[in-house]
Amino acid sequence: MPLKYARYLLVSALLLGPSTGAAQRIGTTQLTPAEMRLTAVNALEEGQSARALALAEALLLRDPDDPLALRVGGRAALEIGRSDVAARHGRHLYRTSDDDDLRFYAARLVALAETQKDNYTTAQLWLRRARQTAPSENAAQQVASDFSAVRQRNPLSFSLDFGFGPSSNINNGSSETTVGFVFQDTLLEAQINAEGRSLDGYQISAGGDLSYRLREKQRSRTSLLAGFDTTRYFLTDDAQETVPDFDISTLDRTDVNIGVRHDFLVGERQPVSAQLTYGITQLDGESFARDFNFGLSTQWPLSPRDRLTGALSLGHVTYANTDHVGESWDTTLTWQRRLANADALSVSLSTGHTASSDRTSLINTRHSLSAAYDFGEVWQGVDLGLSLSRSWRAFEPSTTLPDGRQDTQSTATMTIGFPMVEFYGFSPVAQIEAIDIKSNDARRQLDKVTFDMSFQSNF
Repeated sequence: MPLKYARYLLVSALLLGPSTGAAQRIGTTQLTPAEMRLTAVNALEEGQSARALALAEALLLRDPDDPLALRVGGRAALEIGRSDVAARHGRHLYRTSDDDDLRFYAARLVALAETQKDNYTTAQLWLRRARQTAPSENAAQQVASDFSAVRQRNPLSFSLDFGFGPSSNINNGSSETTVGFVFQDTLLEAQINAEGRSLDGYQISAGGDLSYRLREKQRSRTSLLAGFDTTRYFLTDDAQETVPDFDISTLDRTDVNIGVRHDFLVGERQPVSAQLTYGITQLDGESFARDFNFGLSTQWPLSPRDRLTGALSLGHVTYANTDHVGESWDTTLTWQRRLANADALSVSLSTGHTASSDRTSLINTRHSLSAAYDFGEVWQGVDLGLSLSRSWRAFEPSTTLPDGRQDTQSTATMTIGFPMVEFYGFSPVAQIEAIDIKSNDARRQLDKVTFDMSFQSNF
């Protein structure tokens, strides 16, 4: 039966009930397909879900692709707890229909059925399919609300991030051409080779984070964590011609970590999060470092719009090739305020120190100050955020730098989101970042501008 005719029958059944002829023949041995459809719809609307499912199944024996029978049968199966049947009919309806309204209905039907079976991750995937075919903004918002509800019930949560972008200094090379150093109380100067200077290129990145809730009580929650982040670097053709023997893939980096997080309440309202992670870093496929990190964070509501967050991090890093060890601590204090126009402002102050008994060049003290402003939607379908930061890092004296190395880094970042451009609930986010480092070591003095395009979830 044509889809247009099936819709007409459905609407007629909802408004008028079964036809007089159908009413006279209900319970007899013969019903036409049209009468069966009308009867099934009425049975469903009157709460006779088992009868509606039986009629829908009979119609599907005649035509397995009958969209009205699949829709009625799926909903009826869901209402009597036959979630496996509901999911099967929803999947078939989604696969065989080219109408977005029906595909939206089918995707939500499967999501509800999988939720009934406690298959929350599968349900979330089908809700993303429903979001892709949502017929209206209200329907799209309802999908987001459903997704949030399922996510709260799902012990497993994960996020993925993919990015690509060019950089004016892909190798973090120096912006200078010569470097000065002290040798036997004499200031000498040497050329910085082409590989040590800034080179144009681009990078491709992929990352993900996974959390599995092991246990949850009224005042605490314990979760297992896992994550990865990998970045691959490439030179432009012009840069490669400048340094034909330089293999940029030696900078390729992969980080993998596992850990555990415990969230709990202290007193009546003080939330605290403690986290312990173990990570491995590889450069060009070879082990570079192994690290343990312990983090502790909490927050204090200052007012309905203001919040103060504090964090402490303790780290222990072992560098694989040399077995040199670095031990560090960092603290961060962040004030956040939500403004009346839905914009958001935050200011952060952090300080930290790294110590090492076997390598002087690792020892440093650092401080940073940053501010960020989220403008929200500045034009229709465009979000904007800006951030500025300044950091200072001081290293221990060395033979070439008897006064120690002093770095000052300034960073400006602009983030542009395009939530109206959406693919299965993901939207592109563009980030432009400019970095300038001033240092008394010319090899560490640099400037770079990087553009990155990634995709982030809207809910």
